[in-house]
Amino acid sequence: MKKIMLLLVAALCIMPTTAAKKSKKIDFNAEAAAVYDQMVEFRRDLHMYPELGADLPRSCGKITEILDKAGIPYIVDSQMNIIGVIEGGKPGKTLAMRADYDALPIQEETGFEYSSKIPGVMHACGHDIHAASLLGAALILKKHQAELPGKVYLCFQSAEETGGGSATMIVDYIKSQGGADGAVAFHTYGMNIPHGTYAIRSGKCLAGSIFWKMIVRGKSGHGSSPWLSIDPIKPAAEIVLRITAMQSTMFDTNEPFVVSPCMFNTSSKAGNIIPEEVTIEGSIRYFTPEHMTAVPERIGKIANDVAASYGATVEFLPGIEGSNKPTINSPEAADRATRVVKGLGKEVVEKVVEMGSDDFSEFLYAFGGIYIFTGIKMPDQPLNPHHASKFNPDERSIEDNIAVFCAYAFDHNAEN
Repeated sequence: MKKIMLLLVAALCIMPTTAAKKSKKIDFNAEAAAVYDQMVEFRRDLHMYPELGADLPRSCGKITEILDKAGIPYIVDSQMNIIGVIEGGKPGKTLAMRADYDALPIQEETGFEYSSKIPGVMHACGHDIHAASLLGAALILKKHQAELPGKVYLCFQSAEETGGGSATMIVDYIKSQGGADGAVAFHTYGMNIPHGTYAIRSGKCLAGSIFWKMIVRGKSGHGSSPWLSIDPIKPAAEIVLRITAMQSTMFDTNEPFVVSPCMFNTSSKAGNIIPEEVTIEGSIRYFTPEHMTAVPERIGKIANDVAASYGATVEFLPGIEGSNKPTINSPEAADRATRVVKGLGKEVVEKVVEMGSDDFSEFLYAFGGIYIFTGIKMPDQPLNPHHASKFNPDERSIEDNIAVFCAYAFDHNAEN
């Protein structure tokens, strides 16, 4: 009996010691609040000095300066993508976290004290908020590096708005380093939901996009004698009407896509000159993989047939620079994101399917993962849409995003 009592006493003495060795749960909401002011300052600086495409020297310098101070290693590639890495102190999976940081060719009209100082250039899609969210998360993950499972890649991407393969370059780099087990990113959401609310969807989320160009060629002449020329305007106009009607007449309407001719220009410089050629440019938005080839093929056939009926010719160039795959979220990643967001005391609504596109799809095709949409509606104010001169997101979403980024990284990387 005495021996049993001694064993019980010994066990009781050991228990507090064992418990003390367990990792204390990190309060990511509190951690995000602690870096919020610094990230707002960073975001406003980025907003005042926006840059376009892959020519982002100042923005890149601001991000790398903060990474340097935090002791986070990184590389900068030829497209000014910045790829940092944090090696956790515990075994686990690898996660790629992405934020784009390029701006748009728009003249800002918000009236904010931190409005763009660069004429004709503005952060009108929330990329400054995306970058601040990832940078804040990087500081916290670095602080808790010893407790972090696995590895996290911090991917600050250029040229999301203009295409050109920046996302693919990052994906290829990560693959060269051994790959990743998943990817996550945020985008400001243009619907009427406030900060602290997230729109999440499993499966199809955003459409793929294919940009195209078409040149209809005829024979120039005088407007008074159209029978002596071959007018390319008439076949070009008919082509525009025919290709936009394809969805309802030639394809299954249960599989949506959109053909949008968005530019129509002639070589004529006067109202009495029949032009030599007409140039049309536009995009195709689609979800079904078969549409990626079937829709451009059908456009080309329609264009050739119509042009030939007028005696004109056509050159159709599909799939030019800037095309994206559909954005498709992994069901397990959507479940994880929902659990993580609710675990931080934030709200979740279901994201609707939209025909917009984003090259984060390259990450999802390579590694699987989730594109999360963050509420940005200011209280008691109408939300001006993305790509508008008065776009006015609530920057308090930065604090929410930082916490979600960090909690998602720990949850994802710790899973066996």
